[in-house]
Amino acid sequence: MPYTVTYTNLWRWSAEYHRSKIKPLKNMMRPLETVELEAARKFGMVKANGSIDSLRILQEAEVRASATGDAEDAKTLKTLEELHQFRVCISCIRTRIATKLEPCPCDIEYGAFLASKSSFDASRFWVVIIGIDAYDQFPLDGAFRDAKMILKYFIEDLGVPHTRIQCLLAPRSIKKGEAANFKRPTSANILQALYSLVTNKAIEPGDNIVVYFSGHGSCYPISEQLGCMQCLCPVDRDTIDAAGKPTLDISDRELNVILSEIRRSKGDRITVLLDCSCMKDASSISLSDSRKSRSLPPGTTPAHKILKYSERRLSKRFPDHPSILARDWHPDLTSHVIITACNDGQLAWEVLWADGTVSGVFMRCLLQALRAAKATTYENLCRTLEALCSPQTPGAVGANKTSLLWYRN
Repeated sequence: MPYTVTYTNLWRWSAEYHRSKIKPLKNMMRPLETVELEAARKFGMVKANGSIDSLRILQEAEVRASATGDAEDAKTLKTLEELHQFRVCISCIRTRIATKLEPCPCDIEYGAFLASKSSFDASRFWVVIIGIDAYDQFPLDGAFRDAKMILKYFIEDLGVPHTRIQCLLAPRSIKKGEAANFKRPTSANILQALYSLVTNKAIEPGDNIVVYFSGHGSCYPISEQLGCMQCLCPVDRDTIDAAGKPTLDISDRELNVILSEIRRSKGDRITVLLDCSCMKDASSISLSDSRKSRSLPPGTTPAHKILKYSERRLSKRFPDHPSILARDWHPDLTSHVIITACNDGQLAWEVLWADGTVSGVFMRCLLQALRAAKATTYENLCRTLEALCSPQTPGAVGANKTSLLWYRN
């Protein structure tokens, strides 16, 4: 049976009590450690003194599973990720013993993480995180920070292995050595990260897939009949590529087709979190140095040309997809749940908070709501956000919005 910690037990906070929980965890780890040692030998990563570097072995297993698509490699990777989670749990317990912490609200988070192992497996999460501050025009100040905050949530709160997370980040300034930890969120890199969710053989049907975007959005008029096309703005929008062509925004239609293809290949446990705004006729607005909107005016390429280029790109990868140029095109809402920072008639804001940091209103409220409501549905999560995010009105779109958060049901 899986090891769980109930909320009642959390309040019995003593070193003796928690030491007693380490032993059963270690017993469960032994067969996993045998697999780890076998993998180390296979990879040639056993040191001369017989020791091994568990993190390097996990990273190598991720590379091999992604490259080969071999079922045995995928099984080894899953085992090593489970072992990593057990080690995180033991580390949390020992930290609390060493610091002699008394029970407090944050301890409930720790207990909820352990208890949640019986209702979802964090090793079956795959996450793409995109955060862009460094736009050539109207740069932002908090999108990169927001991306780092959601990254911390997935790793520390949910226990998702870092090897399951792709980060595409563009801060306005980069600390020494930090650039090696993430890719630049160009249009090509963003699309490639999304395509990988379709093609990665290590992702099993039914795995949880999460895409988070923090940056500018935009809205392009199409026609009176078809309305507007909403887009995500990559860091290199409106720049000229090596072929002499402008780099275009990523349309909601193209994104919808990719999400549908992910569903066809991996199942419908897909969550998209968008901290941007795509309000019609909106320009980027800065009310002061401490308050900016996350919205840009349309780029130099009109909507119909963006759609034609996107259609050619999609047809090469997914020949059977419904054409996004069709007059009767409509989005597939069965493949995913999208949580938006605001409705179509509003702007998403980032602000300077009292603690001196800049971040999105949506992100601050989202993390607060996620940590307070472990078993809520996506729909109920948005109701909580509505009360916290005023004047923004977050929303949930998708056939599965009544599902429990992270599809725990």
